[in-house]
Amino acid sequence: MDTIRRLRLETSERTEIEAKGASLGVSIEGKSYFSGEEAFTKAEEVKECLDTLKRIEVAEQDISLACVTADVHSGILSKSSSAQYYLRIDVHSLSRLGSVMSVLMQQKNAELAASYWKFPDFDKTKSELLERCVTNVKREAAVVAKALGVSLLGVHDLKIETQEPSTQIFSSRQAAFSGRAKGRSSKGPSIDTLIFSHSGDLS
Repeated sequence: MDTIRRLRLETSERTEIEAKGASLGVSIEGKSYFSGEEAFTKAEEVKECLDTLKRIEVAEQDISLACVTADVHSGILSKSSSAQYYLRIDVHSLSRLGSVMSVLMQQKNAELAASYWKFPDFDKTKSELLERCVTNVKREAAVVAKALGVSLLGVHDLKIETQEPSTQIFSSRQAAFSGRAKGRSSKGPSIDTLIFSHSGDLS
């Protein structure tokens, strides 16, 4: 009986896609507590921020209230309780991001708490990379088998390694989607670029 030996190969794929927008999380310190739609009309600090954003043509539907926390000292929650308002602001174009962030930084009671890139066709790009990775490792296995003068009987095992990306904007303003690909140059990607990478292990 012929001995069956396994051929093990590994490959990786990566690509880059540019961000098309961002989502900003803003914390606003207020003197009074309001919830829901009342926060936008009765909380003075929130209304001031909202009106300023509208002046630079940020659409009202792109501004939402994520949550409100109250600072209660007497043990009783009332509208006189101070509050922390958390707003989400969707910016659909990177050309608008600078002006929106500039306005937010000028608000004395507002602080940028979090910010995330928005990448188009995320799942589609991930699937395309996976397909390319598997196709490449299969082709490489055929080349090696031919050079060795042996036949490929089939796939014994297929391992795909991925690491879900973080799209948060760090100080370097870059996010990475990485597997076992080798590192990039020290210059890194552009500030609005997400790196995708897939690794495949065929044996």
